[in-house]
Amino acid sequence: MDANAKARLLPMAEEALWLLDKARMIEVIEEAKRVHFKCDEIEEVNSILKLPEEKLVELQLKRAVELKDPRRVQNREIRLRDLYIAKFARLYEPLGYPRLRTPLEWAAAKVSVGNALAKAIKGRSATESLAARMMEHSAKPIHISLTELDSPAFAKEALTMFKCALAWSGERPDSLPAAQGRTLLLLALKHPELRAELYVQLIKQLTHNSSADARNLYWDLLALSLMTSPPGPGCDDFVHAFCLRHAPQDQQRALISQIHKGRYGDSLLTEHTLPPADQLRNTARQFFGMQRKQSSRFSENDLIAAAAKAVAAKDDVDVSDPAPHLAPPTLHERTPGV
Repeated sequence: MDANAKARLLPMAEEALWLLDKARMIEVIEEAKRVHFKCDEIEEVNSILKLPEEKLVELQLKRAVELKDPRRVQNREIRLRDLYIAKFARLYEPLGYPRLRTPLEWAAAKVSVGNALAKAIKGRSATESLAARMMEHSAKPIHISLTELDSPAFAKEALTMFKCALAWSGERPDSLPAAQGRTLLLLALKHPELRAELYVQLIKQLTHNSSADARNLYWDLLALSLMTSPPGPGCDDFVHAFCLRHAPQDQQRALISQIHKGRYGDSLLTEHTLPPADQLRNTARQFFGMQRKQSSRFSENDLIAAAAKAVAAKDDVDVSDPAPHLAPPTLHERTPGV
């Protein structure tokens, strides 16, 4: 019985170790327990499964590079990023964004010019009160951009974006709110310099917003923005962390997946493919209603193209997968520490 178990389970264990496929490793361990079989390979599989998830994903990423499996490399990079943001979300509070104006600086620009005595008495308290609400929802237009812009030429457009967002959400009277939303999206699409400002504005409007209807529309606008103009390096992690903490549970995964797609320039709308204004809300609803494909590299699932390649090669079937067929090495040939 031991000989039969070894003949069947040892190749399975070696393949699971070579690919570092968690599902296969779990399958091997369960089967080994069922038939009371033990060997060095089974013990090694068991020890790897006991590692913290981030350590296992790091090993899987290293193996994906060795297998020249770009799809799995991206998948494991994405999973590592998810784990890092979840673990260190406190580092990505909106007020910690490096390009954000300081609350006092932002509020000071709002204080109206009055006589010296009135300014001395009321100026400080008014400034501090406004500063405390800098990153909280406001039903009124902002007076200055929330972030430090690369060029003063974009100052006016930053204020226009906020007014467009207010109109889209129904918090500012407008006869064509959807058209205002499309105007905002086109501004961010044409001017990458404004994208960080856009996302900071949306985070502000989704913070302490008491209107459920307005919140839903702002989440829709955030989704449309992610589909059109990704936040870019430096800002994307802050948007990721905000969605992880505050997005509705049924929308969270779709938003974070789209953030990852933006990092890789995948499935983005352009000026020519952006839907007309009257279809934008339906587009957002479809976005949240779409079921994620289990095979997507933007999901949490570990994808192994090399496994399919090996099976196809064994059966002499031609496939187009870019990962080369590499036979599982013997135990002493594997990477040290794996």
